[in-house]
Amino acid sequence: EAFPTHTYSSGSAYLLCLTIADDAGCTDTYCDSVSVDGNGLIDGLVAAGSRSTFTINVMNPLSTGVQEKPAFSELNTWPNPVNDVLNIALTSELNGNVQVRISDLSGRVVSTENRSVSNGLNRMEAPVSDLNPGLYMVQLSNGKHSISSRFVKLR
Repeated sequence: EAFPTHTYSSGSAYLLCLTIADDAGCTDTYCDSVSVDGNGLIDGLVAAGSRSTFTINVMNPLSTGVQEKPAFSELNTWPNPVNDVLNIALTSELNGNVQVRISDLSGRVVSTENRSVSNGLNRMEAPVSDLNPGLYMVQLSNGKHSISSRFVKLR
């Protein structure tokens, strides 16, 4: 199968290998690992959708056309852990609007705010004093590209 899809029934550490062969019988294999725990975390990132299964899709890199330059090249958040205000520094390659979304570990969105960014370094603050203590993810998205970072909320 040229671009396989496989659904795994439970969280675990998996070694994924893709072997390709040409008409002359030459083969090459690429392997990488992915870990999904019982909470739906993929190598420390929150997985979308079901927590009992996950799916790997192998895609043709040529199917997306010309490689786009990423809209965001760097995201830094501090202090971590945080009590009241999370500082955010985003390096953007574009001018425009971004949605700043904070989610808890279950994926529930606890805060959403729209901000304007310009090409280069952008600094902003997100009030988090009303959040319960725990692990959160802040994601900045322009609708086409996104970047995220985890943080711990104290007290």
